[in-house]
Amino acid sequence: MLLYSLTLGFLDYFVYYPLTLVPALGLDFTLLEALGDGGPLIDIRQTMVLTAVALPVGLLISTAINKYWLHRLASRLGVSRKIGDSDVWSLVMNRQSEDWWVVVRSPDDDLMYEGWLNAFSDSTDALDEILLLDVKVYRNSSGELLYEIPAAYLNMERGKKIVEFPRYNPPAKLGSEKEAEP
Repeated sequence: MLLYSLTLGFLDYFVYYPLTLVPALGLDFTLLEALGDGGPLIDIRQTMVLTAVALPVGLLISTAINKYWLHRLASRLGVSRKIGDSDVWSLVMNRQSEDWWVVVRSPDDDLMYEGWLNAFSDSTDALDEILLLDVKVYRNSSGELLYEIPAAYLNMERGKKIVEFPRYNPPAKLGSEKEAEP
C-alpha cells in the first residue's frame, strides 16, 4: 500500500511540474529540495494545488484500472492475453449491463431462477452472491413455475450453479473494447 501511495504521489508531482513552468501561475517546485537535508517547510499553496491535481489523476487511474486499459493495450501489442480480472466469473459479471436477463440454475436444489441481474459480489473464494429483480422461480427438472417475487438474493457456493445469459450480446472477444453488433 505504501508503494501505491508513493507512486501516486510522484505521479501527481509529474502532472504538477509542467504547471510550474507557466510564469503567470507563480507556482514553485520544491520536491527535490524537500527530499534533501534541511529542505523547506511545507508550502501550503503547493500542497493545495497538488491536492487539486490528485483528484483528476486519481479518477483517471481508477478509470484505467476499471476499464482494463493496460490489459487492452498489452493485448493489442501482442504482449499479453490476460483478461484483467482475477477469474472469468469476475470478467463476465463486471461486463454487466442494465439489460441482462439471466437464468441461474441450482441443480442440487432442483431450482431455476430467472430475472434481471442487478448486482453481484465475488468477495469470497467459496461463495458467489447475485441479486436478481423481477424473479420467476421454476423447478429445474420440469420447468414448472413455482412462484414469482420482486427480488431474490442468491448466495451460492462457487461451482454449484449454472448462470445462463439468454439475452447476452457479447463483444467479438471478451475483454475487447468494441461490442459486437446485435
